[in-house]
Amino acid sequence: MSDQARKMTLRDASIFRLELAFIFNDSECMAEMLETLSGYPFEDQVISRFYIRACFMGLAAFSLAEKNYHAIGNKCLKYFRRMKKLGSTNAPPAYFFIAALKKPTKKAFTTAIDSCREASMPHLEAMARERYAMFLLTRNELELANSCLTSAYWLYFDWGAHGKSLSLAREYPFLKTAKRAKGTGTGTGSHVSSRSGTATAKSAVSGSVQNSGGIYKRQGTFNYNSTMSSRELIKKR
Repeated sequence: MSDQARKMTLRDASIFRLELAFIFNDSECMAEMLETLSGYPFEDQVISRFYIRACFMGLAAFSLAEKNYHAIGNKCLKYFRRMKKLGSTNAPPAYFFIAALKKPTKKAFTTAIDSCREASMPHLEAMARERYAMFLLTRNELELANSCLTSAYWLYFDWGAHGKSLSLAREYPFLKTAKRAKGTGTGTGSHVSSRSGTATAKSAVSGSVQNSGGIYKRQGTFNYNSTMSSRELIKKR
């Protein structure tokens, strides 16, 4: 492998390591990957790859306590703000989620969650709901926090991140007996209203994309930690 190919491979591997570190809240790995990726030019001809990179660099930067990473986060936020103004339909979920981590408020998080749901991005919606729950726990709003965690749990599960679902159930034991929200709606689980900041059981969770006939089809994406053992452990809850 040439030096250039090795460098590009390191970049690509670091992007996905950063995403996994954010999902599992591994601060040490997030910091390490931010250091690695900040050494590459903030551009990429492959837009889909750069989207993942900029999204999780921004999210990780504002998830870490060290303020020296905030400059990276602001750079990513600026990129998605520009793309949103240009009409990119994929930019709002990343922009509002990063903004919510930068300045966490109920309104900021519910706006991010709504944006992820409207864009049919169940993986980002799951992460946004989990981070919102963490924020609510610091304010002792346990009922709403538990509702968000339940929604996040099933969104992760339907996305295929069974290892993450299992991790959440171990961290929050009440999830071992949590049930899906039932109803007839848009297939987004416990809906968090951006107007009131309260959770209501609106419909069953479906980490999928709706077609014109109202039927949800699985959205193609990466499955992390979707091992058979993890799936079986979840089924045995």
